[in-house]
Amino acid sequence: MALLAPLQIVETLTTTATPEQVWAALQAAPRWPEVLSNLGQAWIDPAGELVEDAVIRTKAAPGQPYVDMDYYVLLAEPPTRLVFASRANKFRAIVDYRLRPLDDDRTELAVSAEILSETMLGRLGLATRRKAHTKGAAFSMRRRAQAMLDLAEDMASGKPAAAASIHETPGSDMEEPAAEAGGARTAD
Repeated sequence: MALLAPLQIVETLTTTATPEQVWAALQAAPRWPEVLSNLGQAWIDPAGELVEDAVIRTKAAPGQPYVDMDYYVLLAEPPTRLVFASRANKFRAIVDYRLRPLDDDRTELAVSAEILSETMLGRLGLATRRKAHTKGAAFSMRRRAQAMLDLAEDMASGKPAAAASIHETPGSDMEEPAAEAGGARTAD
């Protein structure tokens, strides 16, 4: 039954930013659309801080074939570890970001994810195309992680926020994420 097991993915990247600078980028959700073009907005409830039980919310950019997402913070240990859970299109994921300084003034970011289909049909689909699903999920995870490192480096260098990407926290009249949207991808 190992074929029906969750996908396990690990990606490791490095940056010249410090762990504190990377944490600042992770917490700067309103700036994420600067480095993730499929996002229209991103924010953290409550109060914009990455703490346990916070919710990271993202809305897809207009015209993008992505669903809006909520990421539930399970563990926040600034500036070394962030664990969150998400759910979309009948898939669940747990993602673990671990930051550690390296001896050469760089920082390593190790990102691991466990992705599981909530349906037997989805699990069979993962089993029959496991390699392709793993490759696609790893690509997406690496792209998002690299975007956060790029943002951390931009922020550390003093690069100002792009005026068009700063968004106020939306009000309570926002739509709920379209987690069941068939065929749509998740907005970062």
